[in-house]
Amino acid sequence: MMRAISLLLAGVVGGCTMYPEKMGTPSAGDVEAVQAEARARQEAMDTSHQLTVEGDALVARDIDRSIEKYREAIRAWPRAPIAYNNLGFALLKRGETGDLFDAHDVLLIAAEQMPTDSRPLYNLGVLMTRLGRNSEAYDLFAEALDRDPNDVGALTGIVETAQVLQRADELTLEYVQRAELYLATSPEWGAYLARQRQRIKQELQHDYKAMLDDNS
Repeated sequence: MMRAISLLLAGVVGGCTMYPEKMGTPSAGDVEAVQAEARARQEAMDTSHQLTVEGDALVARDIDRSIEKYREAIRAWPRAPIAYNNLGFALLKRGETGDLFDAHDVLLIAAEQMPTDSRPLYNLGVLMTRLGRNSEAYDLFAEALDRDPNDVGALTGIVETAQVLQRADELTLEYVQRAELYLATSPEWGAYLARQRQRIKQELQHDYKAMLDDNS
């Protein structure tokens, strides 16, 4: 009995198998099934992509049809992150009763499926500003900028939200200065960003002076 166990262990340690009858190559039917599954998956992805493109083309002139196209794209292929993101954008744009809550759900899915893309988080930040949840909006814009430090939309979003919150700290000042790199010459944004930079610097100086007075 011990010799049989020793032989079995030797077979395992030596990389051999004691049960060669369990090994084998896929049958022709198995290969065909795998290939058919791959074709079906690719067809679903292609259909989803085409429906997303059609939805994009409709956003400006027929928002309802655009939303339906994005929903069809998701039904065709549930792992279609751009369709989720663009559906969220379209729902934000339409803004009917219930649209903001639906947008929240699909944008969360997009953010999860697009872990390096700033757009879903930016759109979620816009959504939170619509709901008056500005602290959450600030954090979402900040997360978007962690993914893409050059996302101008997220930069302007976080600066405007900081103004609403009357937030003045070194990180917010950095966001303002980064936004100025892109928009300092903009008639719409240049003067506004300069005012925000000045506001934050003055508040930081005031806080610093107050701290010195407390320590004296």
